[in-house]
Amino acid sequence: MGLVEQTLRNWVTAFEVGTLNGAGAEKVTSEAMELSRLRAENVRLKREVDILKKATAYFARDAL
Repeated sequence: MGLVEQTLRNWVTAFEVGTLNGAGAEKVTSEAMELSRLRAENVRLKREVDILKKATAYFARDAL
């Protein structure tokens, strides 16, 4: 995700204490955190699929 390890650690600590706040000082729910994580994972997986498609096309062309 490109996060600094300490940032993630601070978020986990803030969540455990119950002081994790998002933009506008609204409470960030565990559901919102999970949704954010899933969106980031979705982006990562789409990139991986794109790389694999390009690699497949490259090797298929190279095999001919």
